[in-house]
Amino acid sequence: MRVGFVAYGLSTLLAAMVVSRTLPFVRGALIVFGIGLVGTAIWSNASILPGVPSDMHEDWLHSVASGIVGTAFAVACAARLFSPGGSKRDVLAWVGLVISVAVPLAMGAWPDFRGLLQRAMFGLSFVFVAREFRSSDHQPG
Repeated sequence: MRVGFVAYGLSTLLAAMVVSRTLPFVRGALIVFGIGLVGTAIWSNASILPGVPSDMHEDWLHSVASGIVGTAFAVACAARLFSPGGSKRDVLAWVGLVISVAVPLAMGAWPDFRGLLQRAMFGLSFVFVAREFRSSDHQPG
């Protein structure tokens, strides 16, 4: 999972820095999103080795990084909807915005489904990010 967070984070960060057609506020939010993903990989919320106790400070750092990721994704969706050049008819951005609020609340209400909900949220974020940086629309910048 850590390698996935690093790969997703670095690829999002790189794409946000080189693809100029994406709205500036969306690009900025996705830069923060990418950095946050790398942070979630660096700091884990639980020990990956059985029998080794968790480090509460590392868990806290992971939670902060996760909060940054979620907030940055919500900002990217809102920027796609409401910033100049955006569109209030962007269904994917609306779904992303709703999911970025609803999933964390659902994770608190149904802790047994946290993993599934988190993966669904990341799946949607991947679709959103891929759409923002699809190569057919790439313009060097």
